[in-house]
Amino acid sequence: MAESAHGLGETARRLIYGSSLYALSLGAGPAPAPRLKLAAQWPGDPGEADALFQGTYYFAGEEVRAPNQPPWHPPGASPEWLQELHGFDWLRHFVAAGGDAARRQGRALIGSWLSHCGAWDPLVWRPDVAGRRLTAWLTHAAFLLGTDSGPLGRSFSESLHRQTRHLARTVALAPDGPPRFAAILGLIASGVALDDGGRRVERGLKLLARELVAQVLADGSHVSRDPSRHLLVLKDLIAIRAALAAGHHVVPASLQAAIEAMAPCLALFRLGDGGLTLANGGHEEKAAEIDQALAKADVAARPAPSAPDGGFERIESGPAILIADAGPGARHAGQRLHAGLFAIEFSHGRDRLIVNCGAPRRGGTDWARACARTAAHATLGLGDGDAFGIEPGDRGRLVLGRARDADDGRTWLELTLAPGGGGPGGVGLRRRLFLERGGGDLRGEDIIEAPGASADPIDFVVRFHLHPRVKASLTGEGGVLLRAASGQGWRFRAMGAPVALDDSVYLGADGPPRRCRQITLRGTAAAAETVVKWGLARVET
Repeated sequence: MAESAHGLGETARRLIYGSSLYALSLGAGPAPAPRLKLAAQWPGDPGEADALFQGTYYFAGEEVRAPNQPPWHPPGASPEWLQELHGFDWLRHFVAAGGDAARRQGRALIGSWLSHCGAWDPLVWRPDVAGRRLTAWLTHAAFLLGTDSGPLGRSFSESLHRQTRHLARTVALAPDGPPRFAAILGLIASGVALDDGGRRVERGLKLLARELVAQVLADGSHVSRDPSRHLLVLKDLIAIRAALAAGHHVVPASLQAAIEAMAPCLALFRLGDGGLTLANGGHEEKAAEIDQALAKADVAARPAPSAPDGGFERIESGPAILIADAGPGARHAGQRLHAGLFAIEFSHGRDRLIVNCGAPRRGGTDWARACARTAAHATLGLGDGDAFGIEPGDRGRLVLGRARDADDGRTWLELTLAPGGGGPGGVGLRRRLFLERGGGDLRGEDIIEAPGASADPIDFVVRFHLHPRVKASLTGEGGVLLRAASGQGWRFRAMGAPVALDDSVYLGADGPPRRCRQITLRGTAAAAETVVKWGLARVET
């Protein structure tokens, strides 16, 4: 019944919002121009503007070429690509390029959008997409339009007010998770920059308070446990704070507290190249954008060593960084769960060595489903299944533990899944990790504990996916010799299972999937306790 009611609601909304009567209710005719210019929070890239000049639109990991034609509804474009296109965040690249040519191109694209997309569309006018578009338009209107009182300026102002009225009516319908902050940002930005916006700001603050409780955990982690979503939400919260300050509104203590908690947690997710770890669908992201977010947060943002609520641990020694996923997968509706329990990523200097496979930005694909499996993570897998279930009903049922200790620059970390605590077949898992002082020696133990004496043998495989820039070759001693992008050499060894090299794939950065290699340790757990030991150590080159 609930699903049927939800479907009926969607159908009814389409009929209502798509009707001419509803369009009339949004108003028509002249509208006042914005009374306040919002300051740009995130700088653009002139190089990105050059690509847009040529009709090349690269969003959500996809490239679409539409030279000399409107780009708004290209065939085959994914919803993720369309969301970024219609969100207009890319206007900042034209501002960064500056000059008359950039201004003309930006004006031309806005005029084209007004001609082709001014009527309601379920995706283009969705609250989060409209919220991003309104924020971008209000931020960059002065550069693009100045004091234009001609046809484009009048149409632009009229559309701003129409979209704002629609957003005010539909903001609560934004999809669960980070999109709700995008919708709230648009509502507050429009309330600050346009006349008669006090009620919109007030409503936006009420919704913001609710979403901060729902989405930001006590340790500053975003509930999705996805570092990329974490970055996106932190940037939106920073922009909301800036809009409130520009309009001389009091910044809620809960908003400031969330920013102060999320910034060190974002720093926790960074590897040596400045990008993010690839947990739960996250991507490397651009180091410069992460730097900007941390700087704009304007808080002391040293990496937190642990995120107990989010379920992450970080060990740093010298130039080495180890990040371990100690939690139970994603934790909010609408997000694909990733079965990466106890997965690790390891970098030394700017070299990423051990990684997860990552995930495509486009959801609902075979790649997205494959990348959610345990086999796509640098962790222990049992049988043909996953370290734990990846269905929504499996969330929160794992009995997990962790302990860490440090002495004279050496750090030990133990992650545990208790026997009978939700693992496949009732087995228990322990992963022990040790990083030597200076970061040149990483050692680990993976322990499988049978739930009882009569337990059936179970096949296992421990995987260490290698970054595409790492070259790997088997040695005659049963180990693996690695050469990182910097030229630094590493030797991998193991006991308790034979060492093999297999093919793998990497989707942690934008662009098509990249070939890489993975070290695999395969065996059968037939005893009460099965132990596999392994180590990765620097070698002189």
